[in-house]
Amino acid sequence: MLTTIATEPFVGWLHPTPADREYTLYVEKNTLLTKHLFRVTGQLGSSGEVKTFQLRPVQGSAAHLQKVYIKTTPEGVKVGPIIGILTTASKHGGFSGNRQNFRELCKASYVYGGIVYVFTPEGIDDVRKIIHGYQYHPIQRRWMRVQMPFPDVVYNRIPRREDERKPEMRHVLARLQQEPTIHLYNPSFFNKWDLYQWLHADPEIGAYLPETLVYSAAALQRMAKRHPTLYLKPIHGKAGIHFFKIEQTAYGTKLTHQTHRHQKQQTFRHKEELVRYVDATLPSRLYVIQQAIPLATFAGRPFDLRVLVQKNQEGKWDVSGIGARLSGKQAITTHVPQGGSIVNPDTALRHAFGEKSVSAIYRHTRQVALKTAQSLERHFQLLGELSIDIGIDRSGKPWIFEANAKPMKFDEPHIRETSIKRFFEFCRYLSGFTKRG
Repeated sequence: MLTTIATEPFVGWLHPTPADREYTLYVEKNTLLTKHLFRVTGQLGSSGEVKTFQLRPVQGSAAHLQKVYIKTTPEGVKVGPIIGILTTASKHGGFSGNRQNFRELCKASYVYGGIVYVFTPEGIDDVRKIIHGYQYHPIQRRWMRVQMPFPDVVYNRIPRREDERKPEMRHVLARLQQEPTIHLYNPSFFNKWDLYQWLHADPEIGAYLPETLVYSAAALQRMAKRHPTLYLKPIHGKAGIHFFKIEQTAYGTKLTHQTHRHQKQQTFRHKEELVRYVDATLPSRLYVIQQAIPLATFAGRPFDLRVLVQKNQEGKWDVSGIGARLSGKQAITTHVPQGGSIVNPDTALRHAFGEKSVSAIYRHTRQVALKTAQSLERHFQLLGELSIDIGIDRSGKPWIFEANAKPMKFDEPHIRETSIKRFFEFCRYLSGFTKRG
């Protein structure tokens, strides 16, 4: 049995490449009361397999070792957290997804503690309770194939909606969610129509939503009579691709179709003609029609806010950062892939509303973002992070445009740093490696 002076989880270091079935676990000299204790048994990951750890005092720098947390149990020790990033296999071997993001998380584990690896459904071995995955080695600066135990936490980063909807992937997600010792969070993408219905039903959130209807020709006619400007958005779309903007001009009704950084424009003299054209040319029937909100502007162009909300070390929602995105000169949205650009939110808000109003707008935006996260969580088993697109109209009121269950990496360094730190804090919380209180 391991006897320690620590009643709470404490820091240790693990050699990243175990020899056979025995791991070397490094601890501070004053952690162990028993000087003659050289080996302990314990658990690594959620598979339940008991492993042997060789104990050694850490000497000098531990930068080359994997930082982990250790807690004592009646059976010995538990070491972790083990964090698996779930993605899809690449057509050319290996894995797909945002490799830069995955690489940064693997490297950050040496600072924040925890073992991070990437895996695909093909790597899961249910019989042996192991996973064949990939781990980035910061010293060798390359991805390595690894054999790892089942994780304590699964971070769902399946990159494409169509992959997530495949029967085999849905089976894997359900299988992981049913495992009582595995915590899988952000189980799926949102779609825009479900998202609107969930939030509109919440009395605290509904007033912050633009009017939205699921697409039909009749619905488009009704909405065109009520609002001078509309957006058509694919229910399963992203990054502004195949968005349409409909706006009234002195020459008729202008339709702008945004594709991959390109826009096609047409003007119709009669709304009925527009409706017939749209109904015949939409890429699919799966669209929503959304009231356009006149946004505050900076440098003559509309901007909106991107709010990152994450669970913290106490498992509670918190705002990790707020960025701003400025519309491209010809674009109909603020998405960066469509020509939008990053702008400092303080600068944009001060320009639009004056110094005295900025704090109040930030406070209101944070409140709306946190209420949105809390509301959405009622519809999912476990959420841990969201990015929320919030527009600020010319009176300073926030409007919820979108919530994303698979946030893109924020380019603002201070937001990125906070997001990585919160990622590890929440994983520690889920797996029981957070100090009580």
